[in-house]
Amino acid sequence: MIQSSVLKGTGNYSKPTAFLLLGLTNDPHLQLVLFNVFLIMYLVTLMGNVGIILVIHFTSSFHTPMYIFLSHLAFTDICYASAVVPNTMVHLITQNRYISGSGFIIL
Repeated sequence: MIQSSVLKGTGNYSKPTAFLLLGLTNDPHLQLVLFNVFLIMYLVTLMGNVGIILVIHFTSSFHTPMYIFLSHLAFTDICYASAVVPNTMVHLITQNRYISGSGFIIL
């Protein structure tokens, strides 16, 4: 019979304070290219979702539940993209591979 170390009361209960991100590549030139690609994708995402929200808001025939729900989805997409992509871009440029435990929860 195998007993777990958790049941015995022994084990490692430490909490990590930082996490190491290995990233996509270690090549500085490729990191700059990836930064530009992520920047362009982020800007297109923001412009597209803001455009959807504005068109729905200013067109009275789009004031139906389906389009209101679509504008909420566009807003949610802006929030998710704004939480993840800028953090990824910072890590690509600064060469800082560590993020805090609370920063890891956001990712």
